[in-house]
Amino acid sequence: MLPNKYSYTEWINDMRGVGEHPVKYSIKDIYNLLENHGFKIIHIQRVGMVPKNLTGLSTNIKKYYAIFSFLLNPLDKFFQKIPVLAPV
Repeated sequence: MLPNKYSYTEWINDMRGVGEHPVKYSIKDIYNLLENHGFKIIHIQRVGMVPKNLTGLSTNIKKYYAIFSFLLNPLDKFFQKIPVLAPV
């Protein structure tokens, strides 16, 4: 998993000054990086469209978010199927 150059969550964290990924990748960057190092890409998809890491947010927000954590993976899978949201 590589941080997405066009991720809304990466952008929000950078704007808040809590971003943790100095380098982010586009799909083209990922293809170039892997193919230039001898890898053959079999499958590529977007994941993590629903944030699971609430870096820099208060403990109370994290606590209430955790109550709904069982929804995160199903929501993520749902959003991955919407071409406009997750084009690859």
